[in-house]
Amino acid sequence: MVGGADVDDLADRALGGVAAQLAPIPTKSVKIESRHTDLRILPRLATHQHLRMPCSVQSMSGHVHIRREGQIGLIVLDHPERHNAISSDMWQGLLDSATELAGDPEIRVVLLRGEGDKAFAAGADISEFNDKRTDSSANQEYDNVSDRAYNALLTMPKPLIAMIHGYCIGGGLAVALTADIRVVADDASFTIPAARLGLGYRAAGLGRLIDLVGPSATKRILFLADRFGADEALMMGLVNRVVPKSELEDATADWLNKICDNAPLTIRAAKAATDEWTKPQSSQDFGKINELVDACFDSADYREGVEAFMTKRKPRFTGR
Repeated sequence: MVGGADVDDLADRALGGVAAQLAPIPTKSVKIESRHTDLRILPRLATHQHLRMPCSVQSMSGHVHIRREGQIGLIVLDHPERHNAISSDMWQGLLDSATELAGDPEIRVVLLRGEGDKAFAAGADISEFNDKRTDSSANQEYDNVSDRAYNALLTMPKPLIAMIHGYCIGGGLAVALTADIRVVADDASFTIPAARLGLGYRAAGLGRLIDLVGPSATKRILFLADRFGADEALMMGLVNRVVPKSELEDATADWLNKICDNAPLTIRAAKAATDEWTKPQSSQDFGKINELVDACFDSADYREGVEAFMTKRKPRFTGR
């Protein structure tokens, strides 16, 4: 039961898996930013108490937070009253947050997470559909913002990690798929309920899912439009790791810290090369990848890594 309703019933009634009884309030998403220069990453990642906004700016349309903890940037979907269903303002917030963190030279890795303990993101906020997705023309305007946000996350030059618990549905799953790595709690529940709503997914929007799980598993997800759990998601290759919910934040922090310990230029080149191989052959540009690899060998980090290995000490990489 969620909010007094059966989960299957909620999935039937809303792309986001949440009921649409409340009218949307036309307010802008709010983004807050802080830099903790004395922190690497807290043993417990950002919580609702840490990120709570003043009552004057809380809104039913939700918002997206940026938080910085040392070399780690956090993007937090904050719409817990609708299980972090993504409003149009939040799509804009995702675009702004991804763009800002991508350009921050102090940030080595970015974490995507949902606020509260019920959901990563329960899809698009269906309560907006009567106003903002009334027909194909209005839907195109909505898609323009969400597509730009999706592409900003997908093309993030730094490692992007999604920490997933609870509901990860529809548009929320699409956001999670932009990540390079997905660490998942054992209570995670996944759905793409398009077939229950009669809406369609454009070919480009399915590309990432097909790349990850293949055509057969993609059809299983879309044709059945049912809920499946973390173990099945792991088996099909949708996620990278499943841990007990009580261990999710610590397990994710461990991987984030390991990434921060490694050479940033090497990771950037590795991510770019891997992503290049997933493109159609006609659009692949390995010349750009070779330039990134050359930059690794010409860097002070390369000399530091070799010296640290020879002297049996931990390297201290600077990204230069």
